[in-house]
Amino acid sequence: MPNATSGTTGVNAVSDHHRTKVLSRRIACTNKIWNVFFTHVKDGQNEVADYLVMEPKVRTAGDVTGVAVLPVLDGRIGLLKVSRVALNAVFIEAPKGFVEPGEDEATAALRELVEETGLVCDRSDLVALGSVTPEASTLATRTKLFAALRCRPSAGKIEDEVGLGGLDFITLERVRVMAAGDEIEDATTVSALYRLFAKADTSSAIAAALTGRQS
Repeated sequence: MPNATSGTTGVNAVSDHHRTKVLSRRIACTNKIWNVFFTHVKDGQNEVADYLVMEPKVRTAGDVTGVAVLPVLDGRIGLLKVSRVALNAVFIEAPKGFVEPGEDEATAALRELVEETGLVCDRSDLVALGSVTPEASTLATRTKLFAALRCRPSAGKIEDEVGLGGLDFITLERVRVMAAGDEIEDATTVSALYRLFAKADTSSAIAAALTGRQS
């Protein structure tokens, strides 16, 4: 709805009256990765004393807390099967994880690629796909998206993480069908795939990698 005074739309159209103000916050619980806060917030006449916010302990200078990376090998896209505790279900996802202290986003993406798939790619073949905020209402997270073109096996050992299943390399045509339907439900993965498809429409090098051709 347009702002009555400025005629603009979007985030800047939210009036000062309806901008959420944080009055205070306190730690509810914490572990190695997360701080969980009860946050006292006020928005106009609305007020919540225990609004829950989860915040990773490590972030980059750009406020990025995690990365996701789509491995591309011989014209196929690699996706993991991951068992997720919260919904007690198995999902198809891009390899992803949290940034570690001192890492930039690209370094984190290349590390996660090795740890979760055993693959490597040249840094020059790492394509940035922007960022997403998976659930900004509750999670203080920003995930940077990448595609790793022309991957190859490494000598690195795949990490034995909770819930991490096998890696399948899937044809581009099949991945498009999966992303357009509900076979891929993970929002971060769907966002990364569609941004990669869009970049392939304007980049011959990316299009060649996705079809297994030499650019």
